[in-house]
Amino acid sequence: MTYADKYALMKAYKIITGDDPDQDPSKENKTVDSLNRLLTDEEAKALDDIFARHKINPEASLQKNYGVTKTTELTLAQRNAILKSFESK
Repeated sequence: MTYADKYALMKAYKIITGDDPDQDPSKENKTVDSLNRLLTDEEAKALDDIFARHKINPEASLQKNYGVTKTTELTLAQRNAILKSFESK
């Protein structure tokens, strides 16, 4: 009961103690968020180089498979999938 009173007062007066487990996202959420970020210019350039080495038109391939025309519009997860497909060939 004492903990409930303490918790209610801390919330009512918005006192931050630093031990709130809901304050920070879990590691799983951070990983998902990082995979959904767009590629940096450097990452996109490296992917463009891979397409060039394999003599693949990136615009047509990206439009067909991902609905985008530039590698800078891809997410990290999509880039990883593309790299896996090149590894399997």
